[in-house]
Amino acid sequence: MSKIGKNLKTWYFALRSDPDALVEIRQLALGILVCLALFYAGSTLLLAPRKAALAQKVARAGELRNSASGQASAALSTQKERLTKRQEQMEESLAILQLKKKYLRAHWEARGSNEQFSKVVFTLLPSAPIRIEQHLDKISQGEPQSAGGFTIQPVHLKGEAKFEDIFLYLQYLENSPEVSGIDGLVLEAAPPDAGEGTVRFEMTVNRMFLEGK
Repeated sequence: MSKIGKNLKTWYFALRSDPDALVEIRQLALGILVCLALFYAGSTLLLAPRKAALAQKVARAGELRNSASGQASAALSTQKERLTKRQEQMEESLAILQLKKKYLRAHWEARGSNEQFSKVVFTLLPSAPIRIEQHLDKISQGEPQSAGGFTIQPVHLKGEAKFEDIFLYLQYLENSPEVSGIDGLVLEAAPPDAGEGTVRFEMTVNRMFLEGK
């Protein structure tokens, strides 16, 4: 320490004895002070606000990111709930449709077979009010038709009978569950030699059943 002190004293006396060097030292010291002042001013007036603004932006970005993440999670959760509810509704509707199909098939199967349908159409059952076979001139079976999951099997009848008998026959068909409908009914007067009250008739009697049955 004593050596450093001696050196400082030597420099001090040397500077005092050299005015030019003293001036240069003062200018150097002044330059250093100016630089320090500029550095402080720059740090305080420029860098600090920018750092504060940057920190605010970073914090805001984090808030927005967290908010967006939360909104996305909420949206996904809502969408999931909606899809789950929709799936449950569809499963319930499917179960109802399957149950309806089951009961519908059982209902149509209970309406009799093709053999039972033929017995009804040709009045072969004891409940028939007349015997239509003796009044038929022509019998033909049409091509099966598909309609809404069902098959329609038509049978065409053509013949001649008393009007009262045809009326009873039509009532009998309409009240028979095996018969799904009567189409193309035509009634016209028969020739005079056929007898009073005799009409010529033509009709299509349909049986409807589930496809694949």
